[in-house]
Amino acid sequence: MSEVLPPVEVSEEEARLLHDAEDAVRGYLQQLGFGVAAIDSVVPLCLAKARKRVGRGPAAVEELRRRAVEDAQRRLDRALGHLLGFEADDLSNLARARAALFLDGVGFPKDNLLSGQPVSPEAVSALAAHLPTATPPEAPLPMKHQTFSFIFRR
Repeated sequence: MSEVLPPVEVSEEEARLLHDAEDAVRGYLQQLGFGVAAIDSVVPLCLAKARKRVGRGPAAVEELRRRAVEDAQRRLDRALGHLLGFEADDLSNLARARAALFLDGVGFPKDNLLSGQPVSPEAVSALAAHLPTATPPEAPLPMKHQTFSFIFRR
């Protein structure tokens, strides 16, 4: 955890907060199936970004954890979007990419997403081939106009 702490002295309470947040991010990424090296490369970055946005004190425990895990999620989404050519605000396609990565298990080198290592074009095309489609296809339907009347106004 020494790479996470700033060069200035931190209190025991702050060190505990950072350790709890680090454990939360590590646990989240381990559950997703990432390796130790990839997790070690991204955890300090997530904690540093979350710590900038969270105040100090006992009320910051949950906020620091939540923001650190959310930063890990954003980093993963950005890497998937960049790899597959999706925009950052294209949430439905990013969700499809996450589903293909975690549900289908196409042998994709997940650790390369977090560590920034290159991914082979074959692996990218295999992942793109496993993108799920909505069933039935997403299409808005017109809705019949209905009047709304209150029971008590008669």
